[in-house]
Amino acid sequence: MKDNSLTTWLIPVLVWLVINVGPMWWTIYTNKRSRYDNVRDAKYLPFVRFDYVKWSYFNALFTHVLMIPRFILGFCFFFTACILCAIICIGSDPFNLPKSKEWLCKFITASCLRPAFLCAGIWMRTERIDADYSKYLGPDYKKTYEGAGIYIQNHFTPLDSQISWTFMEPHPGLLGKREALKVPLCRYLVGPLKFLLASQEKKDSKDVRDKLFKDIEARQLAAERGEVCPLAIYPEGATSNGKYLLTFKRGAFFNLRKVKPHVATYWTLTGAEPVHGDAISLISYLQVLIHCGFIIYTQKEMPVFEPNEFFWKTHWQQGKEEKWECYARCMQKVLSENSKLVCSNASVEQKLEYKHLIRGTKRKTADKDKS
Repeated sequence: MKDNSLTTWLIPVLVWLVINVGPMWWTIYTNKRSRYDNVRDAKYLPFVRFDYVKWSYFNALFTHVLMIPRFILGFCFFFTACILCAIICIGSDPFNLPKSKEWLCKFITASCLRPAFLCAGIWMRTERIDADYSKYLGPDYKKTYEGAGIYIQNHFTPLDSQISWTFMEPHPGLLGKREALKVPLCRYLVGPLKFLLASQEKKDSKDVRDKLFKDIEARQLAAERGEVCPLAIYPEGATSNGKYLLTFKRGAFFNLRKVKPHVATYWTLTGAEPVHGDAISLISYLQVLIHCGFIIYTQKEMPVFEPNEFFWKTHWQQGKEEKWECYARCMQKVLSENSKLVCSNASVEQKLEYKHLIRGTKRKTADKDKS
């Protein structure tokens, strides 16, 4: 009788553990090549997973015991936001909504994303940094946190965009990938939330790229006038491992206008890290995200940075770089100086090289085009 009763509850428990914990065990087993190798990884440090030694078969029994319900609940919150926004958009163009509908969509989205982050174990906090720009802008510059048309932030997880939108004030639009429109119902989020979508293809014509820069400039000017929400851009163009800053691209800096910098950092309970600058798949990344146990994601708001005559006289290496390159280089330093992030010259090209090195695959022509 005792044996029967033991079997009655033991088998379901084992099945439950296999379903919920098994994927993390598989992630640990199949990603052994992600372990840091100081010889192999020497020139790819911004993309290396330094936390593989913290991935634990034993800890997964605790971090993943409710993994499936947490994923289901989190995605339910996300798609609830999509469905409710789609209903609100009935009879209207989601990319040109009346102000009342736009506000309602933003309220619903923020209300749904916050509990979705909690399902992933993410607790969000924000703080304002009293950064000093006097060595860049001179002793007489005026410090303010208002008026910028573009926000910038470092990038280490695919969730940065959703977290940034939810907790930045005012809610910014995001410069995102046009491919997001392929996700069911996502047009009813990116439209009301004022995202600016662009192709990520290097093979786009010069006219297409020039139009994007004109769109960014027009959006930035409109935001500075208070006509639309600011635009948030991740100037690195790719995710890192959360310890380095990649080379900044020109999108946020080419028109030389003011920007507001933000720095994101994190702390985790288990030592696993919620970063995705490496070669693991998105599914594996989601497993590692849960394996963090509990994450405190801190978003630090810095004062607006507006280049002035002092800045160009003291920092622009005329003849060696364009003005936007000087601006981007100095903004990378500003973020580094107000965090523990290390500046690097790493690029998306190196990230692709590292991905194929770890996976043991060959470079494809499409990868070369993207880089």
